[in-house]
Amino acid sequence: MSGVSGASLFRNKLRERGLLPVQIAAKPVPISALELVPICGDDELWISGEDLLMRAREVEADFGQDQIEYMLERRDEFPEEWGIISFLLFPDVVRRDQPGNLYFPFIYWNGEWNLEFCLLDSRHPPSGRLVRRRKRPRE
Repeated sequence: MSGVSGASLFRNKLRERGLLPVQIAAKPVPISALELVPICGDDELWISGEDLLMRAREVEADFGQDQIEYMLERRDEFPEEWGIISFLLFPDVVRRDQPGNLYFPFIYWNGEWNLEFCLLDSRHPPSGRLVRRRKRPRE
């Protein structure tokens, strides 16, 4: 892992890409209290950015920048099985570049966990997962 803090990595990448805030969200949740949710249904080959935003809100995967920074600072706490998943998506953290394109961050594994931004207005494959607070089993 690089010596750069999660917050610094996130802010540096925002500056590098010229992305400006559109919205800000709540307090970070510990990694151990998170779970991953598929972005596509069994019969879907891809999902649009607009549908991805709606799906994220439906399943309460609506974390903000603070959660991403928190997670980037604790990449060594990510469960090993997350490395099998292609992308951890955070579509509720939308940023706008100078021409007006909307982007959202994702964390991906390629031997180590990395941060990048994806154009919201595109098709997203089913290999992505949304991150949400783990649901408590009903008693």
